[in-house]
Amino acid sequence: MKTTSTSGAARGVLSGRRVAFVAPYLPAPEDTGGRIRMARLARALVASGASVELFACGGRVEASSERSREALSLYERVTVRGRKPSMLFASRAPERAKSAAPLSLAWAIARSHGARPFDAVVVSHSYAMGLADERTARGAAIVLDEHNVESDYARSTAGSTSAEVDVEGARLASWERACWRRADAVTCVSDDDRAAIADERAGLSPARVVENGVALERVSFLAPSARTSATDVLFVGLMSHGPNEDGADFLAREVMPMVWQRRPEARLVLCGRQPSERVRALAGPRVAVTGTVENVGVYLDRAAVVTVPLARGAGSSLKAVEALASGAAVVSTAVGVRGIAGTSQRETHREADDGPTFAKAILEAMEARGTPEEDQRATRARALAERYDWTTLGARFCAVVAEAIDDRARARAAR
Repeated sequence: MKTTSTSGAARGVLSGRRVAFVAPYLPAPEDTGGRIRMARLARALVASGASVELFACGGRVEASSERSREALSLYERVTVRGRKPSMLFASRAPERAKSAAPLSLAWAIARSHGARPFDAVVVSHSYAMGLADERTARGAAIVLDEHNVESDYARSTAGSTSAEVDVEGARLASWERACWRRADAVTCVSDDDRAAIADERAGLSPARVVENGVALERVSFLAPSARTSATDVLFVGLMSHGPNEDGADFLAREVMPMVWQRRPEARLVLCGRQPSERVRALAGPRVAVTGTVENVGVYLDRAAVVTVPLARGAGSSLKAVEALASGAAVVSTAVGVRGIAGTSQRETHREADDGPTFAKAILEAMEARGTPEEDQRATRARALAERYDWTTLGARFCAVVAEAIDDRARARAAR
């Protein structure tokens, strides 16, 4: 097992505990928001003294890649199975819950629990909760970490109002509510998500907010005045994800042509893995599409402006926190900074929701570079981002897991 210092503040709180970490997709390599969150929380559990086994859906080729092997060395044991429609549930269960709980993975959890019981099962996303029940890990505390309210997110990104989509959305919403009630503890990323979960947790421990964070040790701070030759307008994200595709298209087709009228030297950089055909088609002399990169920090350091041009989404954006930490000027839609408490338009970033306003904000940021006011804004943004360091957030998550284990033990003793 690989040691880590990610969550020193939580060290020892789970010493000697066994934790099954259940994921509907592989938490490696750490190149998307969901994967980063899972990996960082798993690191915190290990740093707190827990022995952690990973049970995930995914491809064996992806799991065996060099980048994945390094990330997965964190765990005591890794079990990866392909997604298959499961016979564990009735037909009314949402399709993503069925495919995230293959029988082979359920059996693997049950076998490991039978050989040496888990104290807790940590599940990422409610649609993977089919793998955590009395059949697989009897007596273990179940902690559900919700990256967002998935049914709301699915509806907002479906792009369709067909009866089929509506039925699946209703099944997912019903499934989520049942999972929120069944878990011993629930964590989520924002106050809005906590409010959405609250009614289903009535009479139970309330959902706890563990926000999306930033690995500050990987994001250096470079003030705007130090970016004297920077001309890049940067957008970072998974470039096959629908909202990110829309954001890339918005920047390339609506925003940057207005920027280029005054700053023809500016370059748009679309940085992220798996660029779709739609995103690749945007590439040109002044638009770079990078694909997967080893170190996003290099691109953050080169940026004059980091953008978060999202028109739809749920939970909160890790990339927005990362942008705020970098020292670059940040231009975001209101949706882009959703769920990040403490952000303030003009104080930490510039906010814009349409093409002309977004272009104006980018130009304003470029022209203000080097002024004391712009450096002060970047300093405030970095101070805000420091509140979202994964070290602090990981410690908070470990405390929730430890409490759920203790509550389970007290309940057993009282019977």
